[in-house]
Amino acid sequence: MANAAVVSMLACAALAGWVGVGLTSNPVVLSAVPLAVGSLSVTVLATVLGSQASWVSIGLPARGLVGVATGFLAAYGACALAVLAVLAAGIGEYTSIDPEVVRFDWRGWRAAGIAVLVLGACGEELFARGLVLQYLARALTPAGAVAVTSVAFALLHGSNPGVTLLAQCNTAVFGAVFGFAVLWRRTLWLAIGLHLGWNLSQVSLGVNTSGITMRLTDLNLVLEEPAWLTGGAYGLEGGLLATIAAALLVVLVRYLPTGKVRDSMLWNFRADAGVGSNRLTDRSASGRGFRSSGESGTHDPGPAE
Repeated sequence: MANAAVVSMLACAALAGWVGVGLTSNPVVLSAVPLAVGSLSVTVLATVLGSQASWVSIGLPARGLVGVATGFLAAYGACALAVLAVLAAGIGEYTSIDPEVVRFDWRGWRAAGIAVLVLGACGEELFARGLVLQYLARALTPAGAVAVTSVAFALLHGSNPGVTLLAQCNTAVFGAVFGFAVLWRRTLWLAIGLHLGWNLSQVSLGVNTSGITMRLTDLNLVLEEPAWLTGGAYGLEGGLLATIAAALLVVLVRYLPTGKVRDSMLWNFRADAGVGSNRLTDRSASGRGFRSSGESGTHDPGPAE
């Protein structure tokens, strides 16, 4: 099922991208929008035609604003702390923006730039941490699914300008942060908020994002040596400061206070259940004993390990 979901999403994304080429030449738009369209289309079909998939079991219940806001503020704060550390240590400084260097200058089109970042975060999370992660979690284990999707997430950024081994490792770590948000907190909304908060914070605070210069404000932070710490021209994600920020986010996600009632996720349902069946597996996402039940969300198996 995971393979079918990947192929379907990529096929829809390719079709949307083919249509989009005639409308714009902006590579960021052509990357973010088609993936969002493809991932959303396949997810909608899965919820309509599937016997087990629903918006709740995928991790997208109707009330998701709190999760998005929590993730956004946490990730934005982590990035802001990293920027403050750079400035306090004197290994970075704000300079004027050089139009010859900035690849995507959205200062005159801030709403459009934010919209693209939102679509990018939603599309990547629906693709990597939606159906794919949850089908993999059912076929392997939830922790194994997080590992596989995190590595794949890093490989997707392998062609970015100036990418290094540390940068790819950091990307994988952030992929794990987003995956654990789904695994531990049982919500995709939190993962989307974390992803959007991290990306938007870099763009608005004047930091290069994964080797790409995008600006929404007049701020332009030049990260100096040592590059292994600051990330240099690649941006924070290329340095150890981003690793520390990701570690802080993992701790925050792990110990977020939650209520006792937890929704059952897609990986909790039997893979061989018949149409219309909601039979749960005999083990929780953590691998500990979990009584089977036809009532979704009535048990609290606790955070998965």
